[in-house]
Amino acid sequence: MATNNPHSPNDAPRSLNLGPHSPRISQHPFNQPSADLILRTADLVDFRVHSQILAQASPFFASMLALPQPTTHTTSTSEDGSTNDTPPGPGATPIVPVSENSAALELLLRLIYPISKPHAQMEDPQTMVPALLAATKYEMTLPIDIMSERLAAITPKNPLQVWATACRTGLESVARQAALALKASWKDSRIDALSFMDELGSMTGVSAGDYFRLKRFLAADETRVEEFGALTLLSPLSKDARPSAPPLPPASFSTDIPFTDVTCRPSNGCVPQSESSAHQAVLSTHSPVLKARLADLRDAASSGPTAAPDASSAPGLVLDFAERPEVVSVLLRACYDAEEALPTDLDILAKLVVASQKYRMVFITPRVRAAWDEAAGGRPLAAYFVALAHGLKACAQEAARNVIRVQLKAAYDPVMEAAPALSYHRLLVYYDSCGAVFKKHLVDAVDNIPATVYQYNYGYVSTDPIKGPLKDIATTVRSGPREELVSMKSLGDAAISGAASLLKRAQGSSFAVWPLVYNTLRCIVSTPDEIDENLKKVEIIL
Repeated sequence: MATNNPHSPNDAPRSLNLGPHSPRISQHPFNQPSADLILRTADLVDFRVHSQILAQASPFFASMLALPQPTTHTTSTSEDGSTNDTPPGPGATPIVPVSENSAALELLLRLIYPISKPHAQMEDPQTMVPALLAATKYEMTLPIDIMSERLAAITPKNPLQVWATACRTGLESVARQAALALKASWKDSRIDALSFMDELGSMTGVSAGDYFRLKRFLAADETRVEEFGALTLLSPLSKDARPSAPPLPPASFSTDIPFTDVTCRPSNGCVPQSESSAHQAVLSTHSPVLKARLADLRDAASSGPTAAPDASSAPGLVLDFAERPEVVSVLLRACYDAEEALPTDLDILAKLVVASQKYRMVFITPRVRAAWDEAAGGRPLAAYFVALAHGLKACAQEAARNVIRVQLKAAYDPVMEAAPALSYHRLLVYYDSCGAVFKKHLVDAVDNIPATVYQYNYGYVSTDPIKGPLKDIATTVRSGPREELVSMKSLGDAAISGAASLLKRAQGSSFAVWPLVYNTLRCIVSTPDEIDENLKKVEIIL
């Protein structure tokens, strides 16, 4: 660790072996005795820096350095291995802890110091992410410009990683350059998931919204791509943003039934207005978990130094909840009123599902789940991401099954801005898998229609007037299962039209029509049910 000698503050610091939790000094040039400030990183590395350079490069630090700076105790190690803290002297070097690790801070400092720039440390886009985030935080434009230029230079050989770095650091222009490079080599395979995204692994720091906009950019025509501002990569277009008023918080709970005997305190219980009075008997009836906790509270109250004769009626009995007030108030109202209307906001409903399951509220949980299902049915894409955010895998799976009924390629919801890209990618892969199942069974059903039928006096004749149009529909339908109903109607229309054409050509001759009629009707009537059954077998990775 850098030691602050109160008698000679400008002396070079000595590197002491103070154990794994003691700071160590950085390497040159951030170990110079002329430095007047120490930046201590999260991994306990001390960088001795010159405040004038820091202030010129960063308005953030310029403002901070105008204030009195903290100093820390000097730590020394005696011969027997014990450590001693010495209060700082009047000339001790101020120490400023920062949240960055030493690798990120060193890269950042080397870019603002008048020394050779560390190009070798800027070959991998991922290594620049922490430094870029720190540069943005500390308002350092020079490092941002240098690293942005470096990212642009390495884009041709690694466009996907550069795009991901731009997403993580908010560099729109860099994201656009990377997207253009990806577009130059991208081929539309008529599937919704971008297969090359698997190269990003967990896709940490990239949102579903970022992924959606990249997909839209890749599929756009050149005119729209070249139009300035027509397609953004890192922020939603105005038509996508759809700003909506936040849901009104549920009304706080209160009851006019007398003799309440417990105070329910939500997670921000320090706000008195969020506390609610209730009855232990009512809560115990609905939740065995709360019943046990109330029993523990009564036992504690009866054995305490100020125990009341009847602990169950002790005025100080307080039941703490981990949930927020809007969740606790709805749960309490549901306990007292079986007809209480539940919220429609997906986020609140998801929290209610989690809480009701946690407290094993067997009468309330089905009501909450029914309210969730109704709300999720109207916004399946949003429901999928909200359910995942709250760990509700069953709800997410059901939402994913509902999503396949919409045109996912163009589907967007504002919740995607906070949702991870990996969840979106997995949904797209699931969507494509369902689409493949849908198309396969549609093609198989058409293939079962006989290619010829026997016509008396003429022999075998082709069923192309029926089978041809059906085959065209089955093979050209987009992969999205949303088109199932449209496709089945088209199949029916094509079958009727083809049959009329075939009969017209026959001019009254008789056919051995049963195989044709049976398989055509089966294609139109039975195939949807078979497709639905097989779609249920497709699993999504969550």
